[in-house]
Amino acid sequence: MSIKGNIKGIIINADDFGLTEGINRGIIDAFSQGIVTRASIMPCAVGFNHAISLIKQNPGLNIGIHLTLVGEKPVSSRDKIGSLLEPDGALYRNHRAFLLKYFSKKIKLDEISHEFECQIKKILDTGVKVNHMDSHQHLHMLPGIFELSIGLAKKYGIKNIRITRQNYLTIGSFREFALVAMNSLSLKQHKKKLSASDICFTSNFWGFKKGGLIKEKDLLSFFDRIKPGITEIMCHPGYSDQEYMRKYSFWGYNPDEELKALTSQNVKNKLKDKGIELIS
Repeated sequence: MSIKGNIKGIIINADDFGLTEGINRGIIDAFSQGIVTRASIMPCAVGFNHAISLIKQNPGLNIGIHLTLVGEKPVSSRDKIGSLLEPDGALYRNHRAFLLKYFSKKIKLDEISHEFECQIKKILDTGVKVNHMDSHQHLHMLPGIFELSIGLAKKYGIKNIRITRQNYLTIGSFREFALVAMNSLSLKQHKKKLSASDICFTSNFWGFKKGGLIKEKDLLSFFDRIKPGITEIMCHPGYSDQEYMRKYSFWGYNPDEELKALTSQNVKNKLKDKGIELIS
């Protein structure tokens, strides 16, 4: 069911929690000193245990799972998920490599389900509750993967799943086109399936085009035109530590700039002036 209403509310979700210790610290600062209301943790990432320790120190932070099929090492045994792996045993390097295999029917859905379930269990085994579900590179939106994600959400009591969307008219690169086209497949059917499963999704979504590059001016501008209902804002705050720069600088993100924007007093004042409610 979609969360609707006359109010204007925002869920500000920090993706990639667990990526590195610097990213983790930045997300916590964006929560404790800024406007982030929840975060999605990556069970595959090297900073996972560090993120779990920070979660337990900050019990007010709502936590979800950032299901991961690319760019990291798997959680499950490699002999059980062979169709998801590169020759070196790592998950496919990016969404392009994954999509090529997926649409050529070389990816096994039962192996995706197995890896996803292992990722969910890895979080639950720490005692941390999983309240929402989204994914790295939005791959949970693919037909087939979306349906198995709903099944796992119901099995483990996860009440919210992200619906990613963006207007085609605002696309500025081939990467954006590929991701938006992928995420737009069967969008109406996805919403119907979530509603039929009593799983919540937000009325609106923002942050796709600005992912990793949100600045203070972007938030101030968006708050001027926010629609009624509940909007999820996707963000990627953090500190660019050595590990991040070594492994992920090629993304072209600026987590430090996003952290600055999300902790800006001007942004906090704008929310108050517009009567926009922060929701976790």
